[in-house]
Amino acid sequence: MFFIPVVLLTLVDGVRLFLDWVREKRKSIYKILAGTVLAYAIVFCGIGVVKLDFVNWNKGDVRELVSAWYEADAYTSNTLVHQWEDAVFQFYLIHDQEYDESFQEQIYAAEIWIRTAEYSEMKEKLGEMGYLDMDEFYYICPVKQYTDSYQAFIDVMEDHGFEIKRVYEENTALLHLVRRLPHNMQSMLEEKKEECRAGGRNDS
Repeated sequence: MFFIPVVLLTLVDGVRLFLDWVREKRKSIYKILAGTVLAYAIVFCGIGVVKLDFVNWNKGDVRELVSAWYEADAYTSNTLVHQWEDAVFQFYLIHDQEYDESFQEQIYAAEIWIRTAEYSEMKEKLGEMGYLDMDEFYYICPVKQYTDSYQAFIDVMEDHGFEIKRVYEENTALLHLVRRLPHNMQSMLEEKKEECRAGGRNDS
């Protein structure tokens, strides 16, 4: 019990010394805190400006793309939208004076897989979704943000007999995919190619 008052006195004295030190160093501490807050404010504002510029640049790009989409009467065909562009595309789509809710029936947004899809996955997914069997459709996608995904899509569509018409292309692209041959003829051509490959393997 004797040690309890001693401990309390030691704690009180320690707190008093600490407060005295704080009072002596108050100006220095305030300067350090003010400098830290200012530095954080500058960094935060800088990041905000960069993000704002990027968002405004991207939105402006998609706004032009949507105008091109309407001018091309793309609402009469199917449109596939890359997951990254879907929200901004929908915003400008529905705020256009030509918009009709029926347009949504032919617009499909790909899921997040499309951001990282390589050739084999892109081919598999597009096949499952039926786009490889269509005679024509539109595709909206980022060009610079996901270059690998963009190139994989281009490669798959070209290999499946589609001509790619770039209706609009900046940082975001509006592509019109048109099959060079009717689908039944394209299927026959692919079957012939497979037969030739099989024949070559058998001969060897």
